[in-house]
Amino acid sequence: MDTREEALGFKPQKDKIYNKFLPYAENIDDESNAALAEIKGNLAKAVLLRDVKVGATFWVGQLTRYIRLYGMKFSKEDHILFIKLLFELTTIPDLELSLVPKFATQLVALLKKQKLLTREDLELPWKPIYQLVENVAYSPYEHHGLQLFPHNMEHDLKNLVNYCRTYFPLSATQEMLDEWRPLLCPFDVTNIKAIHYFEYFLPTDLLPENHAKGFKLWLDEFLNMWHSYQNAPTWEAGLVRLFARLAHDTIGYIDWSPHVSMVFNRFMRSFNLPVGMQKVQVGRSNNTYDIGATVTWIVSMMGGPSGSLVQDHIDSFFKALQSFFHPSNLGKWNIKLSGLLMNFPKLVVKRIHRERYKKKDWLTEIPADHKLKDSEITRFVKSMQPVVSVSMFSKYGSHDSAVALRHLSNMRPELIIPDLLEKMYPAMENLIEPHRLIACMNCVVAVSRPMLSARRWYPEGRSHVLPLLNLALPGIDPNDFKKCLVTFQMISTFVAQVPIVDCSEAVFIRDDLSEMRNTKQRNILSSLNVKTQVPLDRFHVSSVKELIEIQYKGANLRLEVVKAMKHLLNYLMECTEDDTKSLSKLIKIYETILFFYGASKQDFDARWKSLHSVKDALEDKMRDRRKHIRALLVDRVVLQQEMRMLYGLSGYTDHHQDILCDLYNLAVSKYAEVRKKGQAVLMQCFLNFPYCYRCLLDRISDSLIQKDTPEKQFKGVLYVVLGSGKRCLATKRSWEVIGQLWPAIVQAQQSEKPSILRVVDDIIAKVSKNLESPGIEIKVTSSCLEAAQKLLSSGVPVSNPNTLTEGADRWGEEFQNECNESNNRMYVKIVEDLVALVKGGTLMWKFSQYAVELLTLLLRHDVPTPPVAVELFVSNLIHDSLYIRKLSTASVSAILKQQKRKHKKVVVDPYRSAPPPPAGTFLPGNRPDNDWIMYDSGRLPDNQEKWEAMEFVDKTHWGYYCWPREMKIYAQYSEQPKLDRLESELLDIEKPIYVKLSDSEFVKKFIAVLSLEEHKGRDKFRNKHLTLFKGLFRNYGDTFLPHFRHHIVELLSDRTHEHHESKQRCGMETLAGVIRGSKHWPYDKVNALWDWVIPILRTSLDNITSETLKDWGTFFTVVSESRDPRRLYRFFEMLMDKPIREGSSSFEDSSRLFAVQNALVQQEWRVPELLHRLLEFLTPYLSHRYKNVRDRIGSLLSNIMLYDYSITAGSSTKSPHRVDFVQKVIPRLEPLKDLVLSDNGNNGSSKDEENHREMSSSLEKMEVEDDEDEERKTTIRLCKTVLKWISDGLGRMFTSTTPELFLFLPVICTLESETKDEELKTDCSMALACFSQALIQENNVTVCLETIREVMGLKSWHSRVLILGYIQVMVFCNLFTMIQTKHKKEIQNFILHLICDDQVEVREMAAITLSGLVHCGFLDMDKDMLEHFEVLSKNKVKKRKLADSMPLEALIKRHAGVLGLSALVEAYPYNVPEFMPQILMDLSNHVNDPQPIQMTVKKTLSNFRRTHHDNWHDHKQMFTDDQLVILTDILVSPTYYA
Repeated sequence: MDTREEALGFKPQKDKIYNKFLPYAENIDDESNAALAEIKGNLAKAVLLRDVKVGATFWVGQLTRYIRLYGMKFSKEDHILFIKLLFELTTIPDLELSLVPKFATQLVALLKKQKLLTREDLELPWKPIYQLVENVAYSPYEHHGLQLFPHNMEHDLKNLVNYCRTYFPLSATQEMLDEWRPLLCPFDVTNIKAIHYFEYFLPTDLLPENHAKGFKLWLDEFLNMWHSYQNAPTWEAGLVRLFARLAHDTIGYIDWSPHVSMVFNRFMRSFNLPVGMQKVQVGRSNNTYDIGATVTWIVSMMGGPSGSLVQDHIDSFFKALQSFFHPSNLGKWNIKLSGLLMNFPKLVVKRIHRERYKKKDWLTEIPADHKLKDSEITRFVKSMQPVVSVSMFSKYGSHDSAVALRHLSNMRPELIIPDLLEKMYPAMENLIEPHRLIACMNCVVAVSRPMLSARRWYPEGRSHVLPLLNLALPGIDPNDFKKCLVTFQMISTFVAQVPIVDCSEAVFIRDDLSEMRNTKQRNILSSLNVKTQVPLDRFHVSSVKELIEIQYKGANLRLEVVKAMKHLLNYLMECTEDDTKSLSKLIKIYETILFFYGASKQDFDARWKSLHSVKDALEDKMRDRRKHIRALLVDRVVLQQEMRMLYGLSGYTDHHQDILCDLYNLAVSKYAEVRKKGQAVLMQCFLNFPYCYRCLLDRISDSLIQKDTPEKQFKGVLYVVLGSGKRCLATKRSWEVIGQLWPAIVQAQQSEKPSILRVVDDIIAKVSKNLESPGIEIKVTSSCLEAAQKLLSSGVPVSNPNTLTEGADRWGEEFQNECNESNNRMYVKIVEDLVALVKGGTLMWKFSQYAVELLTLLLRHDVPTPPVAVELFVSNLIHDSLYIRKLSTASVSAILKQQKRKHKKVVVDPYRSAPPPPAGTFLPGNRPDNDWIMYDSGRLPDNQEKWEAMEFVDKTHWGYYCWPREMKIYAQYSEQPKLDRLESELLDIEKPIYVKLSDSEFVKKFIAVLSLEEHKGRDKFRNKHLTLFKGLFRNYGDTFLPHFRHHIVELLSDRTHEHHESKQRCGMETLAGVIRGSKHWPYDKVNALWDWVIPILRTSLDNITSETLKDWGTFFTVVSESRDPRRLYRFFEMLMDKPIREGSSSFEDSSRLFAVQNALVQQEWRVPELLHRLLEFLTPYLSHRYKNVRDRIGSLLSNIMLYDYSITAGSSTKSPHRVDFVQKVIPRLEPLKDLVLSDNGNNGSSKDEENHREMSSSLEKMEVEDDEDEERKTTIRLCKTVLKWISDGLGRMFTSTTPELFLFLPVICTLESETKDEELKTDCSMALACFSQALIQENNVTVCLETIREVMGLKSWHSRVLILGYIQVMVFCNLFTMIQTKHKKEIQNFILHLICDDQVEVREMAAITLSGLVHCGFLDMDKDMLEHFEVLSKNKVKKRKLADSMPLEALIKRHAGVLGLSALVEAYPYNVPEFMPQILMDLSNHVNDPQPIQMTVKKTLSNFRRTHHDNWHDHKQMFTDDQLVILTDILVSPTYYA
């Protein structure tokens, strides 16, 4: 190694191992050193000369090629210098965004191998990347169309952050927390932004001695936050991924044991599995717990002191989920469960590899006492084995199970493989179940390597090879293609791993064959051996140079062929142009000459993909991953040679240009067949030879513009421009190309043939979809130049060139300025050319539309739009074409954003009214220091002096969690840009807007077209119109308001005819824009505006119709959004003025409440006073007589109580508290429990007492006819409102079931059986479903169990039935909270008590609940329980005569015993435990018992037969012959003639 380092001159970071097996390996070092020197020199030179877009991009591409061919074959010094230069390039401010992914992708490739560079070697600042991510992910310009981003840009940036994070400085964690903590406000969308930033940026892999500067600064705080989010809000996903990454990076340094149950509980809930027999299932799409992240978290918690606790949870987890993996259970949960099945063992294998087999590096090592022990691995494999066995035969296929089995068998082959083979042999011998055979074969292929190579653990694995291969032969069945493929895969997999020797000649060589014959099998098997790394000395291929430089009689053969083909092509084109076959062959020859250097790119890509899929399947990911089988290694070396051939393509010469011109002529041939083939090869040229298309631009644009271009040629040219895939000549990021092609495309109107117009349509669509904003100004930073200079003067190999000529810096500066000025000139010219074409009147309407569409794509955030374009867009606001109007509206809106003037901000001290909380403590919610920004009717800015003194804070989230380090708000009006400007004071780009919108006739037409209906019944409030008017009144103040006033009044008062909704909608959009745009107006103008607006809104609230209700909701939302409530105090006071009024219709009342709700919800936590006032106002109306008003009040209540939420124990809120409200309401609902029961006359009705049925039903009929008293009606209506609040609240609030909400559970259970009022019944069912599926915190379990006990004591047996259903769902949804012994025992006692209930329905429901809880593993089938039920079932019941009445108590106990035994049978639908045969025998003794026992037994036996039918050949092994006879007698009905 030392000799090689001396030869190279440096120690390579990571060489490509496969190059040393090539026959010319000794030349590769010189070749790679020359290539690296050239890359270093030219990349640095390109940057120093400021040629970033072309030069730097090209040489970064060459660096990518170098790494693919030679690996990271450079010194550590060069590695660091490359990273620093690429980092600087990526983070150049305002760099053309399409260059960012190119640089970022290569930077990621250099950072990927973390073990090569330590934190001491490299440090990267985090703020430049944060700024880049902020500019892209939260760009204020993108939704206006002022920035066009590359596809997958966000993904590339996430990847970049992921790999840079390791090298952030130690101070980064604290800086990030200071930066993003102020964004934390769970009621605001900024919370998602903050959590995402924390998730992606926070470093978690610091060394143990630096943990105090890392996760210890935030872990407890974030865990508190996570515990407080109990309803799976979307941003919880980010926290989960952050915790998972932290757990993975710090195994053994954090005690997760207090949180284990919560992790499993929430993970289980995320699958949304159907549980129990509830009529209403509340399905919530819950993607919060990403499978990969959550499993990583769980696997990282395994091992160490709390390892057995985690493994206990894993056992319970898989036991509870097992039946959902069964093939007969299909549902939307299957996909997530499949992901779970694959990921869990894969990540455990990954951890074992990291602990035991991975080479040591500088990253944190797992402490010895936290490493997984052998016993823990065995236990984990055993816990997963039953689940994988069940899921093998899934209807979704066996792929997931095969992957899981592969990983499990790597860990414990002796446990997994014998079980699989037991299934395999019967499946291979059985011809009638091909799906089982295919599944088994897939799985055997997956475990083949551990089966053959695990000599120590499973030595008998090899003995199965020949029997399996022999049994596989019938699988080669031409009638079953799928089975055939799997069989071939199985044979090829075994053959690849086992050397096969032909021994047929042995008889002529050996004379002791008689002795061998006896031991033939043993000898063959002993020779079976899996070969891994092998020498490849004899492997030979020719070098790349040999293939490229093919000589013929001293001349270049390729060139000679080209010359010959050129003459042939000229002849064919002149004399026999219709000879398409010859022309097609000629195109193929050209393609071969240009691109074939011994390997085809398409073939290479297919084989590369195939190699990696086979490698994945046969790789031992647990042990040394490099021990690949010989066949794979040989294939990989061949591919390395082919890759070198493909990358060895020669440069671009004059001969290439000649061929390109010939190919272009063929691509525009008369004949479609020739055109298509010519275009395909031409596209390959464009791809492989950058910028070669430029030599064809003049010909292309001339052909498009000229009127006499032949139609076929014209079509061919259009297809050349269209390109293939996402590539298109018209989307090239060059102003020169765009300037030449776009005007030409717009003038390409020679043909009206539909097929040609479709191609033009496709070009415009592709440009609209794939265009990325080309850069106009690029300014290379001094730090970037410095990094390039260091690379240029770095060590071995010396850069080539290694110096720049004197004055290069000045040339670079001049080149940069010249490029920027040239780009600006070309940009303006393109815009002016397109505008001139539109105004010239020569374009057909369709092409004029294309021109406008292309103009909209040219709008930018960094360069003002030329005045001619502004004038065109504003004029087109009233164009006849709807599409052009839409484009123009969006464009004018974007131009107004572009013209927005910068408003001055000043720094304020948020703590001037009260001191901050103690250092390091955070108290989210209301605090003395944030009281000054709250809405307070005693401190409203109701005159000019107060208004100007008021410090408005429009960011709603500021102050909730904490304040920003430096808090800036807008300065006073006097310091802001002037609003009332004359036309002479305006910029040229602003004048066209001013002139047009000062014309009242233009405004009239504009409003008329805006208020037209597009799609009847489907139109919605259009935010683009709102943004347009907001920009207008923000930039120009109230200049245009006089022209719009009477239109707004007219539109909003219109409710007379069928088009009123489109008129009102237009009025709303305009008025909302005016109000939003008035943010920076002075007090006198704002006050005058509200004097005019308030009466309009009062009238409009009375004019709302069912068609415009949703739009009005949006109106009130957007007016209130991101605005200081004190700024809008008159708006809120107007809304709060008696939303429910005497004499109003129910629709008007609910509409006003809807308006209040939409306005207040945007103010979140900052208006507690308004919330209290609203609650006080609504309290008397809780029992309103109309349903729509009650429903709206219920929904409003959930909004009002939303802010009664604390992240930490010390947090407080001034908003209304649920406890206070419940204490007011619950005394009024208490009487309902008994009131309903006494009135409902059906409490005694049951299956036990048939003779009471008629009487009870007649009683109920009589009750329906009686008039109910008014008090009860009022109470029922109150109850409905409260139920609506509970259903809404449980879904929306962050805390789930709080102690005070449990007070409603007895009322709900009682009222659910109320049969007269269907609405009440539905509300109760929904509320109960929400209750049962809610997350229960550990400290609320006692309250929950006490409530269950209270419901069990109610008189209504219906309540007891319902509470049993509640128990089953609640326990499953909170399995790991309830599984503690004390809770488990209590719930078991509840069920054992209710299974002996007097009412048969309660007993049956108790049996169902018991069965469910045993089935999911919550309750154990122990000896005591079995004996308890056997004793009960032996209660003697004499057969009664017709006249005698039956002793009820004995019958109930006997029935309870039988139900208990039946529940234990039904708890195991897919297997037969040891105790089950005896239980079935016991049940068979009760077949002739009196009803309802007889029915229970028959139903149980029937269900047993149904669920165990598929695998009966396995299950019957558990029974004795006598038991089978008895079972058959009972289950098989006697025939009719017996």
